[in-house]
Amino acid sequence: MVSAKRVESRRAGHPAAIGPQAVPVAASVWPVVGEWLRRGALALLAALIVIRLTFPSDAPTVDVQRSGVIWDGAMLGVTLLALLAGAVGGATRWRWSAVDACVIAGMILLAFSTRGALDGRAALNGAWNGVGVGLAYLLARCLPRDARESRGLASALAAAAVGLAAYGLVQVALEFPETRARYQANPQASLLAAGIDPTDPASVSRFENRLLGSREPFATFALANSLAGLLVGVAAIGLAALFDHLTRPRSFNGSAPGETTATATSTVSVLIAAIPLGIVLTCLLLTKSRSAYLGLLVAGLVWLWRAGKTRGGGALGAVVVGSAVLGALAVATGAATGQLDRLIVTESFKSLSYRLDYWRGAWGILTGEEGVFWTGLGPNNFAPAYPRWMTETASEEIADPHNFVLEAWCTAGVFGMVATLAGLGWGLRHLLGPGQGIEEGRDDPEPLETVHAAAPRSGWWLVVAAAFGWVLALAINPTVEERRLVVLLAGFGGAVLLGRGLAMGNTVGSAALGLGVLAVAVNLLAAGGLGFPSVALPWAVWLAVGQNLRQDRRCGRLRVAGRLPAVTGLLIWAAVVGIYVGTIGSFLRSEALLEAAERLASRASRPEEFDRPLELALEAAEADRLSARPWTTLAQLTYARWIASGAQEDRNVWIKALTYYDMALEPPRDPRAGSILREQARMGKLFLERLGESISPNDRLVLLGRIAKATRLASRLAPTRAGLRAELAGLNADLSLYDQAVAEAEEALRLDAATPHADRKLDDARRRFLQDALPRWREAAAKPRSRDGHGSDRPPATQAARESLHSEFPTDISSRLARWRIVHHARESS
Repeated sequence: MVSAKRVESRRAGHPAAIGPQAVPVAASVWPVVGEWLRRGALALLAALIVIRLTFPSDAPTVDVQRSGVIWDGAMLGVTLLALLAGAVGGATRWRWSAVDACVIAGMILLAFSTRGALDGRAALNGAWNGVGVGLAYLLARCLPRDARESRGLASALAAAAVGLAAYGLVQVALEFPETRARYQANPQASLLAAGIDPTDPASVSRFENRLLGSREPFATFALANSLAGLLVGVAAIGLAALFDHLTRPRSFNGSAPGETTATATSTVSVLIAAIPLGIVLTCLLLTKSRSAYLGLLVAGLVWLWRAGKTRGGGALGAVVVGSAVLGALAVATGAATGQLDRLIVTESFKSLSYRLDYWRGAWGILTGEEGVFWTGLGPNNFAPAYPRWMTETASEEIADPHNFVLEAWCTAGVFGMVATLAGLGWGLRHLLGPGQGIEEGRDDPEPLETVHAAAPRSGWWLVVAAAFGWVLALAINPTVEERRLVVLLAGFGGAVLLGRGLAMGNTVGSAALGLGVLAVAVNLLAAGGLGFPSVALPWAVWLAVGQNLRQDRRCGRLRVAGRLPAVTGLLIWAAVVGIYVGTIGSFLRSEALLEAAERLASRASRPEEFDRPLELALEAAEADRLSARPWTTLAQLTYARWIASGAQEDRNVWIKALTYYDMALEPPRDPRAGSILREQARMGKLFLERLGESISPNDRLVLLGRIAKATRLASRLAPTRAGLRAELAGLNADLSLYDQAVAEAEEALRLDAATPHADRKLDDARRRFLQDALPRWREAAAKPRSRDGHGSDRPPATQAARESLHSEFPTDISSRLARWRIVHHARESS
């Protein structure tokens, strides 16, 4: 007869309660192996979360995309370990809630949205990034066996955020002055290193404004607002935990009700933990992110509303007054040192007007693009679609709508938006709502054969595992430098040493994590980030860990079953890995070939030395038919080979180079890629400049027609860019199309007057040129035309030139995009 105490010990999974006679030694081997596999998966999850924060996922360069999909593959590897732990150990453990269902539904909808994406390569890479974040959420829900491990995961993420904040402060103090000095010494090299086209005045102006006129830290991100999206969550969680501890009712021995000697946290240790929290708040303040400030304020008001029900008015008043005084001191210090200025307040309404312009453009996409309302554009497809719908007064061309609701809608359709809002709503209810009773959240009893494989007694081993993430980042992320790594590790270590009193124990609860989730949600209502894994991943982890800590709700219950769920999961995992290999393997192979081609071409000096790079680029195009980069690389290598051969007149060379750009715009590649069209036009101009007088008049006119065709299509895809309109006006005039030159010039001048943004206006020389040329063009347009349609004062264009200008160029861009979509779907079906 087993006593009631022993039965309760078995339910709790305590290994000491079960003697050797109850469980044979041989039967305990596999559960122990399964437990070690689980610990390995959880340790790798902590490390991979830290690694992902080193990727500037808000800067879609090739290196970042490659590193991102490799990280997604690593998440699949962690998922394999987690499933093997259940299959080998004989006990599959998981938690479940409505939020988990919304996350899985969102992953499926994100995958299906790629079918209609015009830029298939960007969509697939972005979809796998979303799947990686979703897997991290599900693993954070299921892998931790108790509250200690859940808090350890959250603590590792918080320490990583402190490291990023410390690096942001180092940027402001040291790196920014060095970067400005390098740019002023050699602007051309700095622009090329940053991926900015030196011949694009708008891009150069935006880059200079951010480099020379901005002091906002961005750490390992590409934008300060993205960094703020991470820091605001950590700040809200830390402040909520700090205020909870300071205002909690105390007994005569200093412990709060429900605390034991083992779990009680001293006030001194909590106050010491405020030091790394202060680093986070300082860096957040310097980002000048108004939406992050608003998110932190909303989280603070919600904390006051909740605390007002249980705390005394005097304690809450002291918290409010103390916070106000410290905030005022921080703002005053920032203003005195020149890091903050009054523009943060005075330009708030201007910033809001920018967001309204973004949202109008996003709504235009949803209602104007066929099928987007229901199925979305697909991941990473907002940026090429937005210029066609942006308003005349919009400040810039953006990569996302700066609103997570519109972003989810534009990406995965209306159902993706509903899944996002439903998941967030249910998640906040679980984290901030009332309990359902202790019995609802009680874990399932462990099987007898697994009780020898108990969870570790502390969660700090996860923090140590996460520290190795910074070191592993050097191997997986080429953008991490040694000096940056030292600062990140120092900040991480300092946060661990000083923040122990606030991070562990019972100080951080589900309510504090819920306020962090809420603060990020408010921030993302006016900032980009839902599609950036470095911003979305911490949000997902806090949501997962917060539910785990709700021992009084069903979402926190750890369910235990046998091997069957894990074996079923392994079968699903095998299918998912097959899809990953099929969709990402071709991309990685293509990028490896292109990297080899570029490396060989950088050392080539004779024409024959470019033959091998050209072959490698062709192989890359065959390896990944969704990517446009092999075709643009072929065009660039063709031009470089021609230059190395002496730049002799050969129409086949420039026809081949420009045709490669046409191939880059053919389905299943993105036909809306305005950057490729502009690059094609620039390439044509380079050929014209090099050829000079050696090119025949007929070929010159044909080449001008190709340049004008690319520029015209680029201007129709971005109709509010005054610079493109002005450029097209000059090309039309060179081709004796004076009526079109007049129309484009007038539109360019109108857009120039309409936009209030200096970097979107025409430069003074181009504006004067158009104003001086317009009378001549109007006069030429009014002259009677010859039979072939050209003014009588210019020689008629040849038939080949007219075909080059007007072939397959409908004036209605919507009809062209619709035809491209039909071709794209037909090729996909075949």
